[in-house]
Amino acid sequence: MIGLLNTTLVLVLLFPAAVAGSVDPADLVHADIEDTRQIIIEALYQHRHPTRQWDPDVMPSGESTNQRTGGYTALACLALVTAGESYQDQRLQDALTHLQQVEPIGTYAVATRSMVWSSLPEQFKPNLARDAEWLIKSFNEQAAGWDYKARPTGTISSPSPSVRHFGVLALWEAAKRGYRVPAPLLLAIENVTMQNQFQDGSWPYKNESGPSGSMTAAGLVTLAITDELLHAEEALSLKRSQAPRERSAAGGLTWLDSNFTSFRTPGDTSRGSRFPMYWLYAIERVGLVQGLTRLGGFDWFREGASTIRNRFLDEQGDGSLQLKSAYLPGGRSSAVRELCFALLFL
Repeated sequence: MIGLLNTTLVLVLLFPAAVAGSVDPADLVHADIEDTRQIIIEALYQHRHPTRQWDPDVMPSGESTNQRTGGYTALACLALVTAGESYQDQRLQDALTHLQQVEPIGTYAVATRSMVWSSLPEQFKPNLARDAEWLIKSFNEQAAGWDYKARPTGTISSPSPSVRHFGVLALWEAAKRGYRVPAPLLLAIENVTMQNQFQDGSWPYKNESGPSGSMTAAGLVTLAITDELLHAEEALSLKRSQAPRERSAAGGLTWLDSNFTSFRTPGDTSRGSRFPMYWLYAIERVGLVQGLTRLGGFDWFREGASTIRNRFLDEQGDGSLQLKSAYLPGGRSSAVRELCFALLFL
């Protein structure tokens, strides 16, 4: 097993960057993206612990402690497998064994782990079925969503649309692998998503808060998923009546188109503004399900890739690229999370 590398290790690619200094989106080339991807991949492996994998010893301030068991390891595995890393790599094999053995209590952790199993061969399908069933049993019908911690019974006073977003993403991936998702669950999520939308087309993090770019993107992705899983047969038979869903989606897209920026989360002025990589991941999901290439007149992928490259990397005097010290082990507490969402975007 490969242990945690020395925190003084510097991750440098031994080939020159495409341009000097920060890369403007218009000047971004394929080599910039590949260079950034490879450095982030190696950085994530550097953050891996020999026994607890990517699960932190202490959760970063402000994050749900319910996700401590399995949450970060699942997120890192999802990012690495999505980036093309082989599950047969010993480092990932050890992490997957860890994921199979732990018992997460957090909805984010289980949903993310479920998406990992969805990305792997048939031998992992029993794990997928177990986590999908966990999500279905933990669904709170009254709130039409999930709590941060599994709570099949009881009241959720203020359900998080972010947790709902991850739960729906996980069940969508499970459905692609043949797992049956109950229609009433999907219908409840579709209805509450439309009900919670503001008149300007945006969605909030919580009902009492203002517009959130991340949650608006999440709302659009959620509606696209429920539309696919609930209404595909209606669409084929041309008997569907989807005016409310179409208006909701059109309003959300209009808001994103008017507010898009890649370097911060639009609308958020407090908590959400600290998670720009989550925002970019949400935008990548919107682009995927809606078939979009541009937002606000910008190529959203080029803008986001440039932001990630400039945020995480410095160019040295010899032209090589180096990961900024804040994202090395011992740096900022959010490093692993940010690296994972950046890699998922790329």
